[in-house]
Amino acid sequence: MISSGENKKTQTNTHRWVRLRIILVAFFITLAMSIVPFRVAYLKYRYKNRLLQTLQGNTEGTLKVEPRRGNIYDSSGRELAISVRKESLYADTREIDNPDIVARSLARILHAPKGLLKKKLKSGKSFVWVKRNLSALQREKVAALKISGLHFKHEYTRVYPYGEVAGQVLGFTGVDGHGLEGAELFYDPYLRGETDNFNVLWDALRKPIARSGLPGTNPDGNSLWLTIDAKIQFYAEKELRRAIERYQADSGEVIVMDPNTGAILAMAVYPFFNPNAFRYATPDRWRNRAITDSFEPGSTFKIVLFASALETKLFKTRDIVYCENGSLRVSTHIIHDVHPRGWLTVADVLKYSSNIGAVKIGERLGRKRFYSWIKRFGFGEKTGIDLPGEARGVVRGYRKWTKVDMAAACFGQGIAVTPLQMTLAMAYVANGGKKVVPHVMKKITSPEGEVIKRFQGRPKAKIMKPSTSRCLKRLLVRVVEDGGTGIRAAIDGYSVAGKTGTSQSYDEKTCSYDAKKGTASFVGFAPSDEPKFVVGVFIHNPRKACYGGVVSGPVFREVCERALLYAGIPPNTRFVKGEINIKTREKEEFTRVSKLAITGDGLKN
Repeated sequence: MISSGENKKTQTNTHRWVRLRIILVAFFITLAMSIVPFRVAYLKYRYKNRLLQTLQGNTEGTLKVEPRRGNIYDSSGRELAISVRKESLYADTREIDNPDIVARSLARILHAPKGLLKKKLKSGKSFVWVKRNLSALQREKVAALKISGLHFKHEYTRVYPYGEVAGQVLGFTGVDGHGLEGAELFYDPYLRGETDNFNVLWDALRKPIARSGLPGTNPDGNSLWLTIDAKIQFYAEKELRRAIERYQADSGEVIVMDPNTGAILAMAVYPFFNPNAFRYATPDRWRNRAITDSFEPGSTFKIVLFASALETKLFKTRDIVYCENGSLRVSTHIIHDVHPRGWLTVADVLKYSSNIGAVKIGERLGRKRFYSWIKRFGFGEKTGIDLPGEARGVVRGYRKWTKVDMAAACFGQGIAVTPLQMTLAMAYVANGGKKVVPHVMKKITSPEGEVIKRFQGRPKAKIMKPSTSRCLKRLLVRVVEDGGTGIRAAIDGYSVAGKTGTSQSYDEKTCSYDAKKGTASFVGFAPSDEPKFVVGVFIHNPRKACYGGVVSGPVFREVCERALLYAGIPPNTRFVKGEINIKTREKEEFTRVSKLAITGDGLKN
């Protein structure tokens, strides 16, 4: 048995041990508590900057705000391009628990491949685009899913209210709102505006809860006002489509220009392009062929030859030229006229568009002098238009010209020009010989409406004397009178001047000209005494007819007449011939030339 004394001793030892443990625990707790302030002080002074950066990184950030892209207007203030606010869907894949189910649900709403969505949602990224520019219905359906990890972001999408009207001139923007073609690309820095960055405070879900700066401090982009007139553009596209379909052509261009300023009032390019659907179009569609593609101009190029011949006084309009009855051998080639002629005055050489007469004039002018005039008109060089992708055309040095090359150049073969270059050359004749710069920008305005930039043309240089221009205009008026090749371009009630052109396309495979392919063109202006409009019509590879006067002349007439009436320029009774007679002559002319083979305006071995 254990005695009571031993029990007391044992209890005493137990109490001592308990007190000791309490004292030890209290000591260590006190020690630990006393270390914390020292540790805090140590960390505060030793790692002050690092800890502050970590804190700021978790709670503060930068929010990039893209401005609304500026609008594009036509010359009368019609909206050709606007930016509409829409929402896009993105995902923080770290917050998504079941990517398979989410991808299946989104695929039905967004009409997107389930596999692609699943791959995005399994990427493990904190930010991945799911769908840009949601429709209102899609946004509503996605929001109704209430899936964690799916978020919406406000963006702007580009909309072109008039669809195909001036599509190639306007160009388009990408999904990020940056210009990729046309005026959208050329004036992108002005239209885009400046991006604003704001310091923001994030919540636990990385959503901004406060930011520095006042709302709306980032201005919209500037607005671009074009010289294009939507109504004239519409008329040009309508008539171009009609001619393309009637003559089963491949493509075509119509350019309407103010000859006194170089302002482009319309630039129609077929096949047409709708910038609202640029994702489904090929570069062949959105390419602005009026400035990027070159072709052999044919007899419209004779205005350069006649300007040089008249300016240098080598010929007078009443001088006569023998046209060899329609056939002239140059080296190993034979040059033909559509209608055989004998002796013609210089004026009639242009009126009837005699190739042989043009060659005779060119021989006396000389290749060096003729080449200098070709360069004076700007062929072989860019015009300087404010649109991207302009081509120079092709003009070989005169030292490389053979006799055949020189002869061909006199009626616009062996030289490649753009539709804009050819239209601009006629503008020089129309405005009295002044060189102007073609342009589509009228002005640029700030979001507040202040004009910050306006087109400023370079000083106008003279490329010919006013007297030469007046003389050449009188000759071009005769082209659209009875007997001339451009009778179908005559406008009842107005004095019109212009030149027809029918060129053949060179086939590199056969090393010869293809009689079935070519360009039918007409370039002219009205009124002839005080020109307000220069119109160039170019239709490529027409199948039902081939001559410029037949295919392109009527397009010029319809477009130019509408432009004149739209501008408030009334008809003059001196030039009224009677619509019935004009229609009858057109029908007879069409029937006659449709039966002819393509033997003129080209070379034949």
